[in-house]
Amino acid sequence: MVDKNFNVYPYQLLLSMVNFQSAILNEDPHGADLYFKDIPKEQYQKLAKFLEANDRKDMAFQITPDQDHKFDLAIALSKTDEAFEIAEQ
Repeated sequence: MVDKNFNVYPYQLLLSMVNFQSAILNEDPHGADLYFKDIPKEQYQKLAKFLEANDRKDMAFQITPDQDHKFDLAIALSKTDEAFEIAEQ
């Protein structure tokens, strides 16, 4: 990225992440599955936030590594048993 003063800022953009997000927005679950395997686990939190914002809370619940986020999703999805287990931990 470049600002108005022509300062350059590096930014990493994963093609697999962009393709996955595009497949989700185009409601192509098969395409999303193909790209998901190429996404590093370090990106799962960002991906879970994207999925939650696009009303794919169940998918977000499955992949989020953040226990607080997982708890919030469990409550939103009425998964009381899972929410209870997370709360106990």
